[in-house]
Amino acid sequence: MYKNTIDAITELLFMESDIDKVDLIFIFGNDWLDTMYHIKELYNKDISKYILISGHSVNKDRNESEAMRFMKKGVEIGIPKDMFLLEENATNTKENLILSKKIIENKIGFNNINSILFVCKTFHTRRVLMTAQKHFPKDIKYSFYPVNDERNIQKDNWWKDEISKNRVIAEIGRIAEYTLKDDLSIF
Repeated sequence: MYKNTIDAITELLFMESDIDKVDLIFIFGNDWLDTMYHIKELYNKDISKYILISGHSVNKDRNESEAMRFMKKGVEIGIPKDMFLLEENATNTKENLILSKKIIENKIGFNNINSILFVCKTFHTRRVLMTAQKHFPKDIKYSFYPVNDERNIQKDNWWKDEISKNRVIAEIGRIAEYTLKDDLSIF
């Protein structure tokens, strides 16, 4: 039986997971610093001993990367600074993973990584998975902790306003574009 289009798009893009102990929490930087309150909750539950933050986008008011801003917020709310690994040069999802791969290998070692919890925007999870499957070792188990930003784009409301609908449909376009460029895995 065919699903309606909203259900099909929702199932494709909005992935959720049970949150278990993982070897690494991997945060995709963005402008929504409130993400770090979620990370603090994960820290309080002792989910992982490593938190990697990736992202370059420099704030127009300060010359700091997303990764640095996120880490500073995390330290401010009580996460120990020594838990953080920073990747400060990536400007897109593919770069987030490729540039972080070197940091993971040098600081932890992929032989010590069996599971990664990706923290990213709600509608970004599928592209993150497809990119990780392309560029990270094949035997890693991935889970997701999707977070909302100020747009509040969620699986049960994305089609209800133009800004959310346009961003979700654009995400489908990105998946198609990057798959055709061989940046993502479909396997």
